[in-house]
This record gives sequence, structure tokens and C-alpha cells, in this order.
Amino acid sequence: MRFPLFALLLLWCSGLLGQPVLQPFDANPVGYTADIIAAEFIEPTPASDEPQAWDFSGVSGSPFALFALEPSTLSPYNDAFSGAQWTNTVGDQASFWAFQEGDFTILGNANVTNGVTLAFDDPLVQWSLPMEFGDVVEDTFSADMMLFGEPYSLIGEATTEVDAWGSLVLPDGTEIEEVLRADYVQSYEESYAGDTNIWVLNQVYYFAQDSIMPVFFHEDLVVLDADSTQILAVTDVAWYANHLLSMPEVEMGLVSLPYPNPVGRGQDVQWELPRGWSWETISIDGRRIAQGAVDAFGQVSIPTGEWDTGIVLLVPRTSDGRAVGQPHRVFVR
Repeated sequence: MRFPLFALLLLWCSGLLGQPVLQPFDANPVGYTADIIAAEFIEPTPASDEPQAWDFSGVSGSPFALFALEPSTLSPYNDAFSGAQWTNTVGDQASFWAFQEGDFTILGNANVTNGVTLAFDDPLVQWSLPMEFGDVVEDTFSADMMLFGEPYSLIGEATTEVDAWGSLVLPDGTEIEEVLRADYVQSYEESYAGDTNIWVLNQVYYFAQDSIMPVFFHEDLVVLDADSTQILAVTDVAWYANHLLSMPEVEMGLVSLPYPNPVGRGQDVQWELPRGWSWETISIDGRRIAQGAVDAFGQVSIPTGEWDTGIVLLVPRTSDGRAVGQPHRVFVR
């Protein structure tokens, strides 16, 4: 059983003329969602103290997963992470974090499918705010616990270096004049029931003024066994689309709860949504299963015959394609 640690992908920025400076922020209290779009890997440009111009307007990708941010108090696993303020969920992995005296601190992870929580004995400081070109943050992190009756341990280190700045064009053509780029390298040794793996993650982030998430990033993950034999390698670039930073209360009241929940595999899920809206179903690992439109009477009937048992996410979207609120979790028996 593996519980990979994925770097969290949130920063808030404000800048001055020339090199941008990242500042602390007041987060939207209701959280938000966004689609993660992934494409083939692109090699980052070399670090430089001179301004650069990054143009990703020719990059096309496919939806990979749904990203959700919510106050940690809304999570049933919040009590396992003392001091947590927020939780980020991608697929079945949730990470808990807080700002502590300007430090962006990861307190641990949870697997929302099997309910396993992994609280760090030594939390991880990924970066500090304010942040500017040339800043370097280094930290260690660790965990030591019993997991399903077997010993589990994790020990690692991470470095974040702000190594470039300039302007950027996103895949949708949006131009951003002031961008900071940070090179994040994380490695850790994970041992469980006598089996040991080594995870090495390198993520290169681009952050823009007033951006709640990085606007674009490169990712390179390698996993080795105890003999340093490579057992997994993943590379990609990714960005975010269909952001929902806040939701008017009138829209919250328009979304009913899907039923029945739990649902028997092969039974239809019924849902009531406003006419003109649409919906999609997403597996817990981020795959889009199906999508459709609401009928003329505001009714949705979703067959589950091809669903796997476990958790499926239902996402309502307004007539302009915006996701509304947090995904609804439906349990399939």
C-alpha cells in the first residue's frame, strides 16, 4: 500500500514593478474547485536572474482530475491534523495544511477511500511568504506509526528555490505580465511492512499576481525500490481550468442532493438541478466517467451499471460550464 505525498499547489501573490513579490493572503472562506488539465512534459527553461517570456499557448491537454479546496473543519479527518486550516483533495488523496507565521506548512495526508490518515510527526514547510526571486526554503518531514498492524515510517526533505521570473502565456491564450517561478524538489523514503520505496518529485511552478493557484507547472516523479531500481516514472505539465472561487448563496440553494446514496450498482441515481445546467461523474482517481445535460423538467437520471463499487464524484455545472460547490460523493455498493 502506498501513500504518495503530492506537493500542494496553492500560492497567493502580489507584485511590484520588476520582479514580483508573493504576499500572504486571505483565502476565500468557502473554498473552490478547478479541473486539472494535463499534457505531455515540456522541459523548463534554465534558471536566470534576467526576465524570461514563457509561451505555452500551443499546449493542449486533457482533463486529469478534479481539484477541491475546502476548510479543513469540513473534512471528517480534520481531528487527525492538529492546527490544520485547509484541505486540498485530488482524487482520493487529501492533504491538510496551514499558514504558520508565514510558513506554508503541510501537516499530513489522508486517503478518503480507505479512511487512512497520515499525520506528520515533523510537519513540512514547503515555502514561506512573503517570497521573492532568490528565496530558498529547506525543510525535513517525517511520520512513524502503525498502519493495519504493520510498522510504517516516512522520512524526507524538500527544497523550494525561486529561480526565475518574467511573463507567461497560458494554453488558453491568457497573457500574464508578472510571474515568479519556483523549483520544488521533494524526496522521501517510505517503509511499510518491511518494504521500502524512495520517491523523488520535482515540480516547477509559475505563480502570478492575485492567483490562488499556480497558473502552470511541470512535474517529474520517479519511484525507486530499496535497490535503487526504478519502478515508476511520470512526467507531465499541467494547469487549471473552470475555477470556482466562490459560489453565490442563490446557486447553493439550487443544488439538491443526489439519491439514493449509497446506491446499488446498476441502480439509477436521481438528481434535481436547474434547467440548462449539466453534470459529470468522475471516478475517485480523477477519470471522467460520463457527462450529460439536465432535461427540460430539471431531472437527472444517471445509470450506474458501469461504475465500480466505491466512491464516485458527481459535479454539477451551471449553464456557462462552471462547477458549483464541492463534488457530491456517491457511495456505490
